[in-house]
Amino acid sequence: MSSPASGKSRGVKIVSAERPNTMGISDRDLATLLDRLEAAERDGAGKAKRTFARWQFRKATVLVTIVHPGGTESKLKLACRNLSRGGCALLHNAFVHPGTACRVILPRADGLTYREITGVVRRCQHRVSTLHELGVSFDQEIDLNDFMGSQHGVACHSLENVKPERLVGRLLLLEESEIDARIVTHYLRETGLTITQVKTQDDLMKEAANGFDIIMMDSRLAKLNNLDVVQRLREEQVTSPILLMTADPMVLLQMQQEQAGISPLIKPLDQPQLLRTIAEYLLVKQGNKNATPPGAGNMDHPLAGRFVAELRNCITQVDAAIKGNDAGAIRDMALKIKGTAPVIGFTQLASAAEQAVDAMARNPEEAIRVGHQMIAAMKRTLDSYGG
Repeated sequence: MSSPASGKSRGVKIVSAERPNTMGISDRDLATLLDRLEAAERDGAGKAKRTFARWQFRKATVLVTIVHPGGTESKLKLACRNLSRGGCALLHNAFVHPGTACRVILPRADGLTYREITGVVRRCQHRVSTLHELGVSFDQEIDLNDFMGSQHGVACHSLENVKPERLVGRLLLLEESEIDARIVTHYLRETGLTITQVKTQDDLMKEAANGFDIIMMDSRLAKLNNLDVVQRLREEQVTSPILLMTADPMVLLQMQQEQAGISPLIKPLDQPQLLRTIAEYLLVKQGNKNATPPGAGNMDHPLAGRFVAELRNCITQVDAAIKGNDAGAIRDMALKIKGTAPVIGFTQLASAAEQAVDAMARNPEEAIRVGHQMIAAMKRTLDSYGG
């Protein structure tokens, strides 16, 4: 769609062209109004837990078509407050019944093109005077970056909160600093990610060929041009998402100019930021948020229910072992699960336990990290079966 003026019209009512929206407020007045609303919300009750993160998307004019139950349509100019992967918040000077179908035309980040998105009004909340806020849920999720672009060089994340145990896969970390590597592994300790660290570009190329779900690298590495590394990886048909850790704004600028196909992680690293960025690739873009993977267990097995119930006790025991720095107890639990889980069909949990045993055999100091990964694997199993 190249123009916001396109679209069907059956019984259409047009708002006066002189008014930017049904409230008649400009961009500047809209900013003042929304600043006041958001300040009041910060002073009020705590923010509800949401699936999708909401980003400021302040537009004085967004074309919206309201589809009435009888089939007639009203074409309105509404102000937009924010945008998420699953919907948007619009401001209107009248009440709209929840459940009303609508079409929203949003400007893309290029400033030239638009996209019409179908949705449903899920809520209509009175704000002040005649002002109402409409919460619209889109029929299909959108890619935020099509509309938001980057925020200070950083792509918009989609998820508000990420449970660490939902992040599963293999991560390749290029980092020469042991301290920085430990920070990354500490932040990811409760995930189901298996982390492989390398310290040189050559080792990165060798390991990447083995297949990883995500690759992280630091921009400070000596004699290393990160953009060249990306090019080399792509030439070797390595398609894994690449996250570049940097504290240098010039690197961000270079990434934007070269369109290198990498996503930045701004240092100093923040754990929620790191989890959300990884989740963008492992959960959102792969579309496996609610999937139950093969090997997650055979609930038709007569002992499956009892095994899943016993995992709660196992989690408690491993947690106590972590707090007591008891590597032996963590290893014993890993061996127990390794020997039992595959018999009942829980091959993924068995694989996690086997990796835990192997990791502690190579380095006993890995026990605490391994313990957290074991807990994450057991929680994923419980989540899969409503535990």
